Amino acid sequence: MEPQETLPWGRVTTYATAVLLLSLGVLLLVVPGAIPALVVPGSRQMDEMS
Repeated sequence: MEPQETLPWGRVTTYATAVLLLSLGVLLLVVPGAIPALVVPGSRQMDEMS
């Protein structure tokens, strides 16, 4: 079954999810410390905090 068949707004949901994931990817590339859960322990950003 295709997602478009199971959700009434399937195409809109697909594009919204794609935009969200692409935005997060670009944000992670531009400002790596913006997403705290994805910062490597011991990296420079963490050392500046302490």
